Amino acid sequence: MKISQLPILEHKNWGRLCVQIKVLLKFQVALDIMMSGCEKVSEGSSVVEIATHTKNEKKDYETLFLLHQSVDTTNIDKITTTTIVKEAWKILEKCHEGAKKVKVNLKTMRRQCELL
Repeated sequence: MKISQLPILEHKNWGRLCVQIKVLLKFQVALDIMMSGCEKVSEGSSVVEIATHTKNEKKDYETLFLLHQSVDTTNIDKITTTTIVKEAWKILEKCHEGAKKVKVNLKTMRRQCELL
């Protein structure tokens, strides 16, 4: 997939982008990493565990890169300090789910004013 074909998060398209990113990451076999993160390896880990962790860590960075490519400048500023995709995704979810609640509350308040 070309980078220019990635969906871009703008102010009003969080719901659509959320679905598109999850499908893209499922295709890239990275959705689990975004949702649950990479587990740390302990000091006595086997070679297989270390190799698996390295592979998952690489997938995490690839996914974070895709996420960075899929947000506008306003949203990139919110997630640039994160180093794992799970944190970045939670930040975006928190910002945009909150906006959805504000929108619903605004509609409710308008309706109440109309009824007065």
